[in-house]
Amino acid sequence: GSDGEAMKKIKLQHNIIHYEEVVSKAVGLLQEHRLPFFASLGIGLLTHMFMFTNKLINLDDIFNLFDKGASVTSGRWGLELLRGIFPDYSMPWFYGIISLILLSISVCMTIRLFEIRNRYVQVLFAGIMVSFPALTGVFSYMFTSAPYMLSMLLAVSAVVLCEKGGKANTAMAAVCAFFSLSIYQAFIELIASYFVLMLVKKVISGRGEPAEVIRTGICRVLFLLAVMVAYYASVKLMLVLTHSDFNDYANENLATESINLVRRVYVAFVNFIYFFTRYNWGLINTPLSLAMHLTALGVVGVVLLGIMKKLGMVRTLLLGFLGVMLILAMNSMYLIVNEEAIHTLTLFSFASLYVLFAIVFEALMQEKKLGRDLLLIAMTVIMLNNIFIANNAYLQLHMAYEQAYGIFNSIVTQIQQTEGFDEDKTIAIVGKADIEERSYPWFEDEKIMGIGSALVNVYSRERFFQYYLGFDVNYATDEEKEALSQRPEFEQMAVYPYYGSVQVIDQYIVVKLGAE
Repeated sequence: GSDGEAMKKIKLQHNIIHYEEVVSKAVGLLQEHRLPFFASLGIGLLTHMFMFTNKLINLDDIFNLFDKGASVTSGRWGLELLRGIFPDYSMPWFYGIISLILLSISVCMTIRLFEIRNRYVQVLFAGIMVSFPALTGVFSYMFTSAPYMLSMLLAVSAVVLCEKGGKANTAMAAVCAFFSLSIYQAFIELIASYFVLMLVKKVISGRGEPAEVIRTGICRVLFLLAVMVAYYASVKLMLVLTHSDFNDYANENLATESINLVRRVYVAFVNFIYFFTRYNWGLINTPLSLAMHLTALGVVGVVLLGIMKKLGMVRTLLLGFLGVMLILAMNSMYLIVNEEAIHTLTLFSFASLYVLFAIVFEALMQEKKLGRDLLLIAMTVIMLNNIFIANNAYLQLHMAYEQAYGIFNSIVTQIQQTEGFDEDKTIAIVGKADIEERSYPWFEDEKIMGIGSALVNVYSRERFFQYYLGFDVNYATDEEKEALSQRPEFEQMAVYPYYGSVQVIDQYIVVKLGAE
């Protein structure tokens, strides 16, 4: 008995020592990276505080106020597993802060991975990452924000573990990447982009022989393919176990049939150019932001050309090839899904461009002051621009909510005052009503926030009545509304907000928002 108790004490002491080592290491890492970590938190709060302290909504957030949205049927079975960790409540302050902490850790891991030592660049890189338009999009879908930032953390962890080398680390990296994709598939782009950037760093630093870089690149491609195959197999298994199938959105947008790979590669490269020439997806969102991105890319180009002169023919060709592969990696979702499925949330990998800026800054010698200053100025302006755009986007969400609330509250009042309104009546809201928009003129805020002028017209309209107005009554089906729109009585009705836009037709109280 005494021997058994002694063994228990030894095991307990061992566990305590192990726990203390883990805590000590975590505290040490936080101390080492306290500048970018707290810069991420501070600039993140400056950027997103309005979102965190208000309940701003878009069409999906209305519907999924107490849900995670489509999980298994969209291939995101990891979301289903996370319900126990992140309960199904779209809570902006709670999940906003958790998301920001997870992203801040990812930022610190990225800085450590790419050996970004300059303190100004650390702060600016952190600021750009936490103000990046894709993150504004993530917070517009607050109900999945924390899981998505955990997915990003797993993606970055996968790259870190791969770079450490060894079978155990590679296996752990595969697990991290696998679960990252199970939460949100688009972070495969970030993993691929970081892999390419690590190879770029090795080439320009002269630390990697061309044969070694090529061998590592092939291993990384095989790693990604293995993870993708395992992930897809897991999705099919989950669908079988849950007796379900891909939802309509997944079926329409997955590139599973007649894949023209050459065309998809072409589309990926063309859309990269469109980020700059058409302000696509709001990643580059003002002329000032465009000018700063082009300035930074100009510096990067000049520096890389100077480095190429010293590298020799083989390394120069290899660096050029890696540049092409970086663009493809950043836009690799275009190889997996149809172009229509791409939106701002799926393009977090574009932030890899700022990692490249940081790598080039570190590569610049101290005497190259002009190049270093231009990069610092460009990154500062890009960060400030993104902070402005995020708050502009949140203002649009706020104004859309206020207008939708005003419209629907007025409609509820008119319905309640309609003669014959009782529990037997069915409410049919037919047609569309426009919400006045004052969005920034150079990009489509709908791609970031998922609203446009549609907040009062979407599938979640009845949920708005139930959750935000407490008006939980019988609502007409789409088929019933379609039939009512063909009735001559409907044709003769006035359009909201004018008198006669709310009338009784048989057992329905019909609201005519518009002619469509």
